[in-house]
Amino acid sequence: MLHSVQVARERLRQAIDFFGGASDESAYDHVHLCIGLVNLAANHIVEAEFHTAFDICRRAHALVQAESLLTFARPDILATNLTIAEYLCGRLSDAEALDAAR
Repeated sequence: MLHSVQVARERLRQAIDFFGGASDESAYDHVHLCIGLVNLAANHIVEAEFHTAFDICRRAHALVQAESLLTFARPDILATNLTIAEYLCGRLSDAEALDAAR
């Protein structure tokens, strides 16, 4: 069953906190943290919160760059979300967005 954007967003934030090691009862898991960030960014894109989505994508991208052992199964999803967010918040021109999408 699909949840509303708001319910999904709250659950994603909880997952990000958990996998980010935010409390004593959580465990750091960079793969699931990245997945949560990418999904949260998509959630913000759906709600037309492009600057927030862009910031979250940058955080996920930085995580991928910093974790040499991180194998993110779908880097294309992060790249697509980042391109969409950058374009829709005015950081990329039409041509740059098309080039990035290729």
